[in-house]
Amino acid sequence: MRIKYFLMFIIIMLQIFVGSKNDGISQIEMLQSPLYDLPTFHYDLVNVASPDSTLSRLHVYLKIAFDELQFIVKEEEFHASYEFSVVIYDKDGNQIDGRIEDEEVTAADFDLTNSRQSYSTSFMKFDLQPGEYKISIALADVETRKKRTIKDEFKLRDFSSKEMMISDLAFVRNLVVDSLGVKSYHPDIANCIKDLTEELYVYFEIYSQSEEEEQY
Repeated sequence: MRIKYFLMFIIIMLQIFVGSKNDGISQIEMLQSPLYDLPTFHYDLVNVASPDSTLSRLHVYLKIAFDELQFIVKEEEFHASYEFSVVIYDKDGNQIDGRIEDEEVTAADFDLTNSRQSYSTSFMKFDLQPGEYKISIALADVETRKKRTIKDEFKLRDFSSKEMMISDLAFVRNLVVDSLGVKSYHPDIANCIKDLTEELYVYFEIYSQSEEEEQY
């Protein structure tokens, strides 16, 4: 009985071995899946009020490390280009808005092209009716033509519905403020914050529908 079990074990192991030889290529393909070498990027969706009180504004921030892009040499500098596209659908899947923008990145030296601490950032904004939406965010490297697409869902709020409301929170750096308020800032991405050696801020807006001056 022990011999029978032992022979069965050998046969099974031989089948696994033969199968592993036949499946060698497929295993490599699994390791090098279509998503494996596509450019990885990070994004944030931030809802703020629109100047048009009947609409709500979506800010789309995108961030990609230099190491994810393909650089080429032009005039003694290293250049990379990518296409950033956003398509917005209603909750039933009908496209209602979208945009494509081309971005170019310059690196002073070769080491910088392989850096995961240097990033390129992109930004888009959309004014839409308050409600629930679906979004498709894509980034395509111009040189390699490799493209990654991420799909998500979001909700835009009606900021005119209450006396006081607050926008979504956005992480920002390099905040410039004068006597009139915030002049400029550099957005950061919430799930991609690694470097805390520099000051990091949280930016948000407060809206009031009251016509009287009040303190909060």
